[in-house]
Order: sequence, then structure tokens, then C-alpha cells
Amino acid sequence: VPLEEYLIGLTAVQIPDGYPKEAVKAQAILARTALYREMDGADSIEESALDMDYLEPEQIESRFEAAGMPEYSQTICGAVRESAGQTAIWAGDYIEPLFHAVSAGRTREGDEAHPYLASVAAKEDEGAGGYLTRQGMTREELKKRLEEGLNALGEHPDLENLEEDRILEEIQIVKRDSAGYVETVQIGAEMYSGDAVRYALGVPSPAFSLEEDGDEIRCVTYGRGHGYGLSQYGAGLMAENGSSAEEILKHYFKNIQIVSE
Repeated sequence: VPLEEYLIGLTAVQIPDGYPKEAVKAQAILARTALYREMDGADSIEESALDMDYLEPEQIESRFEAAGMPEYSQTICGAVRESAGQTAIWAGDYIEPLFHAVSAGRTREGDEAHPYLASVAAKEDEGAGGYLTRQGMTREELKKRLEEGLNALGEHPDLENLEEDRILEEIQIVKRDSAGYVETVQIGAEMYSGDAVRYALGVPSPAFSLEEDGDEIRCVTYGRGHGYGLSQYGAGLMAENGSSAEEILKHYFKNIQIVSE
């Protein structure tokens, strides 16, 4: 499949339905950047080597028909074609094109390997559907989720002696980053990353807290996704207010260039 055609199906998977074209173009540029990073200068790549979901043209049409917006497939196609060949570059290399659905009110600062990831105030994301979620669970359920989820990640936690009636006292959030996302959690005597605990709990973001709620433990979570890079919800608002795809990308990724291959 020609790369630009493949990008139509890739972009359709990655961004929610109904977003403005400039936001879709920004997503298409990120998707193209991801493909070029994977190809690493090659002319082609096996689809099996790409860990990316993709929709065939007929799947795109049926999806938007079912959503009651059959014309939206033209928005996706137009966004990919109008951004043809464009990728995001920092210091001569393709960026890691990270994105998420909704930030927790601020996007996350990158590490030394990702100096282009800006921490951007995103107060407007608080208006997104699903920005705030609350999940209640018994202490037994909480312990089971942690055991099964961390084991699935290969962490092999030793929670055998974790007393269920004191489990909340045994779970301490040790460190949050400047955007409010959990970086480190101590469970008993062991340390785990916020991302690992988020996965184990099955919550939508690492920006979470645990609190007592009667006989249950309530997990309160802000945002959807890891919080790095482009906030799709924020990108949609920027596009609605007249920002171009390039302006959107340079808002979330600092000191990058948008170049045409």
C-alpha cells in the first residue's frame, strides 16, 4: 500500500471522529512522522513490522456511515493529502510523535531523550468529556487488580502480606511530575512506576489518586492517556479557533520544524 494511502487508514484510527481538519492534519503529520521513524530510510516496510492499527477504505466508510457522518471520510482524506510528505523534525531527526486524548490540565515535560516535549498549560482540557473519572472498588478488588496487573507487566509484586484492611496505608504516591502525573508509587516495600500502577488499576491516565470512600476505595483520575505531546482535545479547540496544523504542533512540541520530504 502506498504510504500516503496507508496514512488515511492510520489517521482515521488515531483521532476521534468529528475533529476539525487542521487538528486531523496535525494528527496525520504525527502519524507520518511515526512511519518514517519506523522505516529508518527504507523505501518500504512490512505491515507486520508496524505495531499500528489501520482501517481499510471500506472500513472507514462504514464507520462514518454508522456514526451518521458519511462525509467525514473526506475530511480525513483531505487532511492527509493536504499535509502530504510533511513530518516533524527536531535537531535533524524525527521526533517521537506522542499524543493523547485529553491532558490532566497540563501536558508533561519530556526527559533528556525528548527535549522537544513541552509542558503546556491546558486548562481547557478540563471541559472534555471523560476528563474526570471515578472508580470505586473494594479493598479486595484493589489488591487483586494490583497483583494481576503488575504480574502481567512482569513486575512480580510480592503483595502476599499486604493487609486488605490497611491497603490504602500501604500504597503511597511518592512522586508526581510538574503536571500532576504520578511518577512513582510505593506499595508495601516495593517501588513501581505510575504508568505500571495505572495499567494495573485499569484507569485512563497516570494522573490519579486513591481515597477512602466508606467501605470502598475510590480512584479519581484526570485526563485520558499518558499526557505527553499533543492533546487531541486541545488540538481540536485550537483548530476551531483558527490555528493551523503547524501552529498546533509547535504549541505542543517546542523548537521543532515541519518539513516536507
